[in-house]
Amino acid sequence: MRKIKPDIYHAFTIKMVIYGGICCRILRVKKYILTITGLGSLFLNDSPHFLKLQKLVGFLYRWIFASKKSVALFQNEEDKKYFEKKNWIDPKRTLIIPGTGVDCSKIVPSYSTRNEKTQILYAGRIMKDKGITELINACENIFQKNDKLVLNICGELDIDNPSRYSDEEWKKLSSLPFVKCHGFQSNMKSFFERTDFVCLPSYREGLPLFLIEAGAYGKVAITTDVPGCNSIIENNVNGLIVKVKDSSALQLAIEALIEQPELRYKMGMKARKKIENEYDSHILLNKYLDMYK
Repeated sequence: MRKIKPDIYHAFTIKMVIYGGICCRILRVKKYILTITGLGSLFLNDSPHFLKLQKLVGFLYRWIFASKKSVALFQNEEDKKYFEKKNWIDPKRTLIIPGTGVDCSKIVPSYSTRNEKTQILYAGRIMKDKGITELINACENIFQKNDKLVLNICGELDIDNPSRYSDEEWKKLSSLPFVKCHGFQSNMKSFFERTDFVCLPSYREGLPLFLIEAGAYGKVAITTDVPGCNSIIENNVNGLIVKVKDSSALQLAIEALIEQPELRYKMGMKARKKIENEYDSHILLNKYLDMYK
């Protein structure tokens, strides 16, 4: 900060927001924009230890955003309301821009797939708060009746996250016959193209790029009724929304899409249209440039 002397500091994710926000207040940076990309696992745990940490983080948010030089940028309305309710921010210095989106002009949608086995895709960090346990349990119940199913998981274990899997836990889940783990992938194009639909049964999100990318490829999504996810997916329009932490509801939704390929096609068309209209990167990046100006 001292070396660059920025006119504008713009940070994403909790560490860069808090550490950078503290530096900005101390060094009196002219303007700092702090993007809240979700509340994170810290606010999903109600153990005594985490409640203390929540109070500390809340105090830091309030102190950082007390400066009139600060702007709080949110990716969804629910997180903005949460910060306002906690009195961590001045509502007059808040904005909402739904992420950075995807360049739809570079993505050719593949609405219909004809796989011998139904291909389901999850991509993201591997941890319990993403609802992966519920997803695997739902798929296991279906697999016992119909083995024409594959759950593809792209991502790495988040070993530093409070909701991490132990090595033993993940070894047990990932060794199931219908689960295929592909590790971290820098290019998801081939996975999106050959999948039948995607699943993100997360406990909470800021604005999941995974769902946006899936929609750009014309893929229908199953997700949970939580902030971030329900901003992108509208139930029975461009996807299916189920109750959070509910394996049974998730199973019913997966079975519905397996049995109705024509529904996947129709919803996939609407998914692509929504991304083009609301989450194309050209639209969103212009909003960031306007904000900087």
